[in-house]
Amino acid sequence: MNELDPENQDSMNILAVYLIVNGEFQMSSGKLASQTFQACKRFLSALDDENKELKKLIKEWEEHGTRTITKFAPTKHLFDRCCQEIKGVTMIDEGLTEGTLGPTVHVTWPLRRGSLPRTLRHKKIRLYP
Repeated sequence: MNELDPENQDSMNILAVYLIVNGEFQMSSGKLASQTFQACKRFLSALDDENKELKKLIKEWEEHGTRTITKFAPTKHLFDRCCQEIKGVTMIDEGLTEGTLGPTVHVTWPLRRGSLPRTLRHKKIRLYP
């Protein structure tokens, strides 16, 4: 398949929201689920009338299946880079359970596969196990 192939162009135009997990905290699956839920709630709350571009992206993302990909940043440094370089919402845990205090999950705005930020393509930021 080459770049001019319509199928390849379609796959590069696919929108996805990325959930980036902070690997510094070895959260249980329940803790990760609750942190992700809270981050997504904040993600949806971030929509306002001023940000028409974001609203348009989210509407398109919703119309095409709400593709969501979970990635794992194994170090604090890589996670912090993702939070700084990729627009989205970061969940900061209060540390009431499991001793996790700090940023746990970053939810990105919808991104096109063909224009992913370099940070998300980093070989150490892998799919969540």
